[in-house]
Amino acid sequence: MIDALRERLVLQDGERAAAGVQWADDWAAQELVFTTGNGRPVDASNLRRYCRRACTAAGIGRWSPYEMRHSAASLMSAAGVPLEHVADVLGHNGTAMAALVYRHVLAPTVEAGAAPMQALLGEPREGIGSPDGSPRRDNQAQHEGGEG
Repeated sequence: MIDALRERLVLQDGERAAAGVQWADDWAAQELVFTTGNGRPVDASNLRRYCRRACTAAGIGRWSPYEMRHSAASLMSAAGVPLEHVADVLGHNGTAMAALVYRHVLAPTVEAGAAPMQALLGEPREGIGSPDGSPRRDNQAQHEGGEG
């Protein structure tokens, strides 16, 4: 897919040169990957068709731009890339959306953080805490058990 995107950049440079003054410079700041022959945004359905053809030609099946974006974010998250960086790559202006959408991928990261904490704090002792999760002191356990 990377090769297809590089080829697209070369093709776009040629289109820009051929269009000359007709090239839509008002879109240049957006750094669009897929444009029409005069630099304007390509129609979404045409973009999906192009991506599916490129993916099929690359031998990876039929993928939409959304599927590729979601997969890239999931892979980055699973590889331990900080959520802030994933959100930045996706163009989000914060981590809230990325956390909401990719939380299923973040679960192993949370578990990985719990293991060092457990090693530092040790295993929980018997008699600490109550069945409902509230803290209780050892002398409370003695009184409840009829001891004391």
